[in-house]
Amino acid sequence: MLDLYASRIAPLFPVLYPTEARNIRSLSVFQIMAMCTVASLSRTVPRTVCCAFRSRLHHLLEAVPGGNIWTSNQTNLSALLVISMNSELHGRTESAGASTAWLRSGVAVRMGQDLGLHRKVHDFGVSAAQQRIRSRLWAMCMVVDAWYVRGYVQLVVNDRSSATGRS
Repeated sequence: MLDLYASRIAPLFPVLYPTEARNIRSLSVFQIMAMCTVASLSRTVPRTVCCAFRSRLHHLLEAVPGGNIWTSNQTNLSALLVISMNSELHGRTESAGASTAWLRSGVAVRMGQDLGLHRKVHDFGVSAAQQRIRSRLWAMCMVVDAWYVRGYVQLVVNDRSSATGRS
């Protein structure tokens, strides 16, 4: 599943680059589960496999309210962004899934803000590579937010207030 995600999804929605998605030792359980579950939505994957991944993801998200997957860090943020790609993963019905996906994507955006991804950090000793990752994650936050705005007519986060210079 990780290879399917890395080869077909990551190039189109680069929350994690294909090389990062294939580096299983550097991934959290939440990231792995998110990528495998999204990849399992492919028509090439048997429905039973997809259902099993969806069930495991649901248990991970609902098992420990306030658990460590809701702690602001880049790992959890990337997993939330990945699962925000598809509302099917968030509920038993399309409308419930869409509503929950929109809420979780909002958590991802706020997590990004909590991490200061919307601010330039070149003055704080952050490496150029880490700055690129931070910038990419913030851009993906804005993409996910825009998807839900256009798809479900919700309010967009105002990126003009960010200090990154992007508007």
